[in-house]
Amino acid sequence: MRLRLDLKRQREITNALQEAFIPKALPTIAGLSLDALYTPAEDDARVGGDWYDVFPLPDGQICFSVGDIAGHGLEAAVTMSLIRQALYASAIDAADPTEVLRKVNRIVDLQRSGLATAIVGFIDSAAKKLVYANAGHPPPIAVRNGVAAYMPVADVPLGVLADIGLTMQSIEYDERSAFVFYTDGLIEFSGDIAYGQAALLAAVRSLSEDGDWADAATKLRARTIESERHRDDVAILVIRTGEIALGGGSSSQALPGVRSWDFDSRDATAARAARVQMLEHLIRFAEEGSDVATAELILGELIANTVEHAPGRVHVSLDCTGDEPVAFIGDNGRGFKMRARLPDDPLEEGGRGLYLAATLARHLRVRERLEGGTDITVILPIDCRH
Repeated sequence: MRLRLDLKRQREITNALQEAFIPKALPTIAGLSLDALYTPAEDDARVGGDWYDVFPLPDGQICFSVGDIAGHGLEAAVTMSLIRQALYASAIDAADPTEVLRKVNRIVDLQRSGLATAIVGFIDSAAKKLVYANAGHPPPIAVRNGVAAYMPVADVPLGVLADIGLTMQSIEYDERSAFVFYTDGLIEFSGDIAYGQAALLAAVRSLSEDGDWADAATKLRARTIESERHRDDVAILVIRTGEIALGGGSSSQALPGVRSWDFDSRDATAARAARVQMLEHLIRFAEEGSDVATAELILGELIANTVEHAPGRVHVSLDCTGDEPVAFIGDNGRGFKMRARLPDDPLEEGGRGLYLAATLARHLRVRERLEGGTDITVILPIDCRH
């Protein structure tokens, strides 16, 4: 009984610390739209050290941070509060986010506070530039010029070394850009990080295509995890500079390795031309000896599926910036479900193309939109070269 009461008391203190140190409201900043979400793990014992924060600096820039403490429970919540306050104090007179993280890393090392991952960034609204440094944290997603893609991978986490080397990333943005920062609970819900990253990227692209960014963080969580229950804390911060939408013609070349297409699936000529360009894009980035023909077959089956089930506008994007290509196919049709196996009737044709694509792909996910339409995310079975 005493142990149960002690555990209950620790959970109460942990939750109180989280509520005290997670901002209850985000600041109002001219030229920016901010949205954030923190949801604790389903298991109280795993609640702990995720956070987000946004605050103005004396020079007019905006500082933001998102991070995650290794571990759970009261100790993680206390460490989170220490690091978050150290970030705030270090950012007041820092020249750039790498300096902020280096100072905080020294504090973590001296305090022997364990390990943490964090992203710290500065936004210069006058110059329309965002700079950030990433200490071991999952890569953010940027939406610029109609293209959503993951940004460069991270450096060493806080607390690993007494002195860490960090690279500052600089991004110029326009009035139609968005940035998504998050903690690993959002992409590790299934135990498969590649699946989680693909699901999140598809969710961002879907949100961008819809153009409905109200309650963006809540929508991204729901569209990625698709469950009210998850094993780890989740924190999400969305920074937006205006209304944005993907699509609007043939591919954008804003980021190398990413192309997108919009066409009417009833227009055979347009659909055929898009497939040819997709194949060219795959060949350009595929490792030598890769089975591009199988990847083309998968895309062909998925596009053919939209002709049958969702005649009308189709949006396709193909991202070759990672180790393996990720394709996203979105439509506004009546929707369809993924079959776990082939039809029992050998003469029935329905569902065979989608089943074939799922069998050949490294991963395939079908999501029905609540508002109508279907999103398919597929990891193609080839490796990319860079």
